[in-house]
Amino acid sequence: MSGNDTKFCSSCGKKIPANLEFCPSCGAHQNNNDTITNNENSYVSTQDSSNKKSSWIVWLVVGWICFAAQFVLTNYITILGSLAVVIGITVQVKYREHKYAGMALWIATLVMSAISAVIYYNGSAIG
Repeated sequence: MSGNDTKFCSSCGKKIPANLEFCPSCGAHQNNNDTITNNENSYVSTQDSSNKKSSWIVWLVVGWICFAAQFVLTNYITILGSLAVVIGITVQVKYREHKYAGMALWIATLVMSAISAVIYYNGSAIG
């Protein structure tokens, strides 16, 4: 193996030097059976990585549904808002390549919940 050899991380798919035992991006242990070492641009498609790629979308869809539902189902505002925040943080931490999508969900949920609380409490104090 020459000094220029690279491979793709078996967990996150980032291009890394072939001689590394752990990925500097995600910290996953590298198993030589799961990756292709090459000097050229190549991509290793595994069942695990394809599941990981599509599952973050499912998490976000569920999170945004909870976000929207908290304004329709008024008896479940706290539960649905909390669930949307947890899902957003989960996407941010677990799927690092899509962390901004997760951040958008939990930040939007907290901001809208705070605005709703201010409007609700100001309205009940007036009336």
